[in-house]
Amino acid sequence: MNDITVTKLNKGYGGKPVLRDLSMKFEAGRVTNIMGPSGCGKTTLLNIMMGLEKADCGSVHGIPKRIAAVFQEYRLCEEFSPVSNIRMVTGKTIPRSGIERHLRELGLGDSMYKPVRELSGGMKQRVSIARAVLHNADLIFLDEAYKGLDADTLSAVIKSVLDNSEGKTIIHVTHDLQTAALMGGCVIKMESVRYDTGEIKD
Repeated sequence: MNDITVTKLNKGYGGKPVLRDLSMKFEAGRVTNIMGPSGCGKTTLLNIMMGLEKADCGSVHGIPKRIAAVFQEYRLCEEFSPVSNIRMVTGKTIPRSGIERHLRELGLGDSMYKPVRELSGGMKQRVSIARAVLHNADLIFLDEAYKGLDADTLSAVIKSVLDNSEGKTIIHVTHDLQTAALMGGCVIKMESVRYDTGEIKD
């Protein structure tokens, strides 16, 4: 894997800039936490890196072919079970017993064959996390992936993510300092662009 470099990235909507000349580097095989106020472009940056949006100008280099993501929305098949949702992305590369073990690690042992629509928001989030981790990607994007988890669950889930993602590049967006500390790695702080002048807010 190579380091990922973002160079002079610009993106705006309706004439209002969200990202302006943004440059940063993500080291391969490490966790990078991106922090900053709402509206500063964290999710926009991830969407451009994932190829879901196109930058107005600038470049991103080093994105591997195999990527996985946990979005702020669950993006699960509500009528399928957690196991089936995960099998949709892993196929037969991981045995069913491996998926079951992972879900038990995340506290979902009693719910792994229930329809996802019957699960709470926090449980759905853990299914989304398990799906991303088990996808065997080289790069994992986590966009506020731990939002809504209580303190005990948060610690257990982050431990599971890190234990099962050793050597992979993780780019993690969060507002929470405790979550960033538990994830380890480095922190990049993003700031908002002033729409009137294009200057960076303090």
